[in-house]
Amino acid sequence: MCESIRLCRQIGVRGVVIGALTSKGDPDLPALSRMIHAATGVSATTPGPGPATASTADIAIATNPEPRPLTLVFHRAFDECRDPFGALEQIINLSFSTILTSGQAPNAEAGIPMLCQLVDKAAGRITIMAGKGVTADNVAKIIRQTGVPAVHLSERPGIPEILVRI
Repeated sequence: MCESIRLCRQIGVRGVVIGALTSKGDPDLPALSRMIHAATGVSATTPGPGPATASTADIAIATNPEPRPLTLVFHRAFDECRDPFGALEQIINLSFSTILTSGQAPNAEAGIPMLCQLVDKAAGRITIMAGKGVTADNVAKIIRQTGVPAVHLSERPGIPEILVRI
């Protein structure tokens, strides 16, 4: 997975959807740390370097042009977490920008109560994106009842997968 993530970064992809859980249903921090490092070039467990002077930064860019860090989305493995609120905090601390989730339910419409709680607990620190079974028929209800700022519409035959930020 890390090699695929590195390749995505090298070819200019803007972001990746990744995730890993332990057998107990917790975020797999060692695996996630390796994936985050592949996606960003920065270790997820150690702070980055302090502020550089303009001349140091200019030299670093000129001599070592690193690909831009990828945006990180935690995938629906989140729906299998045993402690969704603890996992939410861990994922925020790992610098993910978004969690794709059905609210730990078979589909996002059934997960509306949990999606509401996640949006509330996230408090703008991370985007909660409702996904799994989001269709043209239920998207307005899910957005209205949960306050999610993004949705992942389900793919239908002949219609491509769509991500929508509200």
